[in-house]
Amino acid sequence: MTWMSDVTPEELQVFLQEVEELLAVLEQGLVTLEREDGDSATLQEVFRAAHTLKGSAATIGFTAMAELTHAMETALDALRRGRRRMDRGLADALLDALDHLRRLIEDDGEPVDDVVERLRRSIEAPEQPPAARRGAFTRIPGPRDRGARGSPIPPVARREAEPWTSSSSATA
Repeated sequence: MTWMSDVTPEELQVFLQEVEELLAVLEQGLVTLEREDGDSATLQEVFRAAHTLKGSAATIGFTAMAELTHAMETALDALRRGRRRMDRGLADALLDALDHLRRLIEDDGEPVDDVVERLRRSIEAPEQPPAARRGAFTRIPGPRDRGARGSPIPPVARREAEPWTSSSSATA
């Protein structure tokens, strides 16, 4: 790990302890966000953890960690502002970045450029459909999905008596 030369052993110990706590918050929050897209309280907590980690790393001169957490913060900010939704590609990129942060603590010899670029591409990529959630319901198209001459029936005209099924049986 590379940091400023004037960091005392006590400051380094405080930094490492804070990093472990923040990485735990990031991990728990990212896993929750992957399952429950739209959880604004969790998203805010994860964003704050990334922001704090970025600032702490920059203060101690750990530029690789500061750069990577800045990229994570940018991705999380896109989620917060509604410019992007959590999907499998973005979740994977954020979790890979988290793994990379852990490796940086052990040995910072691994460059962060590829991970930062993957996060950037994940933000700009078209959104993938969210992963099917256990117990979620998926509508199975039925004969009433087309009106006269094959035009779609507006959702307002559909009645509640349409066929619905659990996503687990829809994929069978």
